[in-house]
Amino acid sequence: DSDSDSDSDKLLKDRLSSVESENARLRSSTSSLASERDALRSEFARRDSIDSDRRRMKEEQMVEEAAIQARSRAELEAEKVKISYAKNVVVAYLASAEDRRGVMEDALCETLGIGE
Repeated sequence: DSDSDSDSDKLLKDRLSSVESENARLRSSTSSLASERDALRSEFARRDSIDSDRRRMKEEQMVEEAAIQARSRAELEAEKVKISYAKNVVVAYLASAEDRRGVMEDALCETLGIGE
């Protein structure tokens, strides 16, 4: 009877040792998987950050290009106004002395785009 208890105790101890060993292996595996998960999350966050930075830089570049184009259009429009005014001044100068004042007024109104 004592041998039977001893054998049963040995089997139980072996089984307990086996379960504890499996438990340790599973904990290690779980820890390893958690580390891998954290590394993947970190990599995804890094990539999202890079993508976000690229989008922001592209948007900033587009805004800068639009500002440059707007500035160029404004400068071109200012040059057109200067040329128009200069042309109208020449026309006014070439007019007779009596008509000069009226021509100058017309030139200024035309340049400014207003009626008399």
